[in-house]
Amino acid sequence: MANRYVSFVDDGHFYRCVKRVCDRYAELQQQDAGRLLKKSVVDPFKMVLDMGNRGIGPGDWEEVDADRIRDKSLNNAIGEFHQEVLGGVEGWVALPKGHRLEVDLAREDNMAFIELKNKYNTLSGSKHKAVHDALERILREHPQARCYWAYILAQNGTSGERAWVFRNSTNPNIRRAWGGRVYGIVTGSDSALSEAWAALPRAMGDVLGGGERGGAGRAGKWFEYAFGR
Repeated sequence: MANRYVSFVDDGHFYRCVKRVCDRYAELQQQDAGRLLKKSVVDPFKMVLDMGNRGIGPGDWEEVDADRIRDKSLNNAIGEFHQEVLGGVEGWVALPKGHRLEVDLAREDNMAFIELKNKYNTLSGSKHKAVHDALERILREHPQARCYWAYILAQNGTSGERAWVFRNSTNPNIRRAWGGRVYGIVTGSDSALSEAWAALPRAMGDVLGGGERGGAGRAGKWFEYAFGR
């Protein structure tokens, strides 16, 4: 019997991954705006400038800024979603935070390792070096492996992979991968990311009830823009 959601992980695993993100949405929506703002420390200068330039009052500003804080947390949750989904592919495992290898995904035969981010600009400055150093350490332990810094959303809306040029040097086994190619490396199919995206409305309908949720519709053009060029 064919899977209901995607072909590369079982339905129970995909359902649980989607449910964790939906639960995070519900949890954040229930949090009071004032409490969120106090935890993040409000910039009162930005508050006054925002209100004056947008023509809004303090109450509206608090809700807008609370949504910004919620959105940041949800972006993190979506990055974790990709890690958890791919960790359910046969032959792969999602590594817990604090793992000695300092990456997110590993092939069980130790032939591939991935540090996975949701967006191209998640890493900056010294963080690039920290990731590259971690991948180098893995290669010393597993010289035949391929090690990836990977991210789902690329700046130019493409998918692919290549050797990671770092400080004017390269190692063919230390690579960058982005877009649909990230899912392709793990699943063997570069269409797997598209599969996961198309399955989301069905899975959300099962998690939240009431039939399919957030159907693709007009969102399809944004998927093509993010991954199709």
